[in-house]
Amino acid sequence: MPTPPQGVAQLAKHLKTVNGQVPTVAIGGLDLSVVSEVWQTGVDAVAVVRAVTQSCDLAATLQSFAEILNEEARHGEATAL
Repeated sequence: MPTPPQGVAQLAKHLKTVNGQVPTVAIGGLDLSVVSEVWQTGVDAVAVVRAVTQSCDLAATLQSFAEILNEEARHGEATAL
């Protein structure tokens, strides 16, 4: 059952509520324009489908996601890929 987008602020609120007691995965509506902000909330993982399956250049898209997430890891915001 589809739900409306919750947004990054709501995601951050949920993460504070669970306080690291359960693994968290951000799912839905993620693309290159928001993945960095989402990752910075402290989620354990991101699940990306549409941005990959609908990419005109799959290799470049995957490389861009890897670069963004690894850059966040270098800044202590995430675990490296």
